[in-house]
Amino acid sequence: MSPKEREEKSHIILQTLYQMPLYEEAKIILSYVNYQSEVKTDDILVRALSEGKHVFVPKVLGNTMEFYQITDIKDLSKGYHGIREPNNGTKFIEKLSGSQHTKINAPLMLIPGVVFDKERHRIGYGKGFYDRYLKGLRETGIQLHTLALCFECQMLDRIPYEVHDVRPEMILTENKLYQ
Repeated sequence: MSPKEREEKSHIILQTLYQMPLYEEAKIILSYVNYQSEVKTDDILVRALSEGKHVFVPKVLGNTMEFYQITDIKDLSKGYHGIREPNNGTKFIEKLSGSQHTKINAPLMLIPGVVFDKERHRIGYGKGFYDRYLKGLRETGIQLHTLALCFECQMLDRIPYEVHDVRPEMILTENKLYQ
């Protein structure tokens, strides 16, 4: 896709996202920061912050990943593989400790990927950061909604997957919501 087409399709995806009750009701958003040809997320970060949502983005720490709260998009600087990451902040797990949340207004995590299939399997960049992070949250009992953002051209009928892979609840493209 050309940069212009990626921008246009990202805009369509985000406009659909903003109208979803899943987004509207979420008080906490965990979002990736776009890298290379992924759906652009800067507008999500800015909008969610302006709506008073608590926004967390990932930072790679060796072989693990943690989500840290940001209060401004300017809180990001180049980190792991040139991906913008938070400079510091409160960890998502620390923010939730002691607080009550339900599946109704559970946090929403936006997940990136390289390729997906209609059964909601995903292939990322091969390090398993999201799979491990989501498994860790589940082990602590934290509930959240997971939504992958991608372009329709990234959707295939079937892709290889492993038993330990964690599938997002839904995948949103410029054409369709897969669930």
